[in-house]
Amino acid sequence: MSKKTPLFARHIAAGARMVEFAGWQMPVSYTGINQEVTAVRQGAGLFDVSHMGQLDLTGPQSTETLQQLLTNDVAGVETGRGVYSPMCNENGGTVDDLIAFRISDDRWCLVVNASRVAVDVEWMSDHLVGETELLIRGSDAALLALQGPASESILSPCVDTPLAALGKNGCSTAFCCGCPALISRTGYTGEDGFEVFVRASDAGRVWDSLTLSPQVAPCGLGARDVLRLEAGLCLYGHELTEDISPLEAGLDWTVKFSNGEFIGRDALMKVQQSGASRRLTGIRMTDRAIAREGYAVLFNGRPIGSVTSGTYSVTLGSGIALALLEPEFASPGRHVHVSIRNDLKEAVTVAAPFVGCVARPECLSTISNKEDNGT
Repeated sequence: MSKKTPLFARHIAAGARMVEFAGWQMPVSYTGINQEVTAVRQGAGLFDVSHMGQLDLTGPQSTETLQQLLTNDVAGVETGRGVYSPMCNENGGTVDDLIAFRISDDRWCLVVNASRVAVDVEWMSDHLVGETELLIRGSDAALLALQGPASESILSPCVDTPLAALGKNGCSTAFCCGCPALISRTGYTGEDGFEVFVRASDAGRVWDSLTLSPQVAPCGLGARDVLRLEAGLCLYGHELTEDISPLEAGLDWTVKFSNGEFIGRDALMKVQQSGASRRLTGIRMTDRAIAREGYAVLFNGRPIGSVTSGTYSVTLGSGIALALLEPEFASPGRHVHVSIRNDLKEAVTVAAPFVGCVARPECLSTISNKEDNGT
């Protein structure tokens, strides 16, 4: 049976269209995906992302554990900051991608993809260093994401900490709408925004308080996927899998070879030295069409790769996609075709993000890198 977030009843009452996603009943839209995307780009949207996995990693060797598990550098992350990173297997494939927030010297809060919680817990548990402990927050935790250019002005009156001082990827404990919370300046939309970690019992109070603002639109997973694609952000299971490395997915900046040994380092070093056999790139449809996952991409009739994610861009008014292509075609300006139901549709390769977003992942990390997903 599908799990339900603490806000399930509110979604139903608001008329949301519900779908099953990663074992959860989640709202895909309320008023419509186009309207919700526009709300986030122009004002603010509120997402229930309580399906995401929340893990606590604690102990004097918790940072050492993360440094071994993740490809990015965590040792230099200060308390009150977060870092985005892939987590790889020995072959360089991606077990998951996540954000790690440093709560104190010996405690980290990890946000992982909903579909990978069980896999991640097993993988991490097998690689804990010393007396490090890994705990799942479970059903007593909720997570809300307020995203869009008006987010700070809307959230500020509801919290007892100055949000203007909270830099991108920063986090701080606070009271939000009278409830104890952890607030981070992160998200999965490409816009400025905040994620609010609260107890499940407090989620309704925070949701109700924030949605009182006429500037806030409840948003579902449909809008979230369009927004993340417009921002060029990877989604696990599409742009990242156990068979797709961070280097193939364009996440080179998250792989810090200078940080010493981490799982997958040797395999990734070989890829870096020899060059990846495929690279993620953006595609914008010039014909009126939408490319979907798995569609073949061709050049002069020859297959050169395939689409990993595709949608209709509300902001641009055209089809956009991310695709893994042969390296020589993974640069802007290459005219290609996408095979859609046995019909070849014209497209051109472009650099992501597709739209000018203020919160691109590379701006969000504490160590000259980037953040996504989210998921």
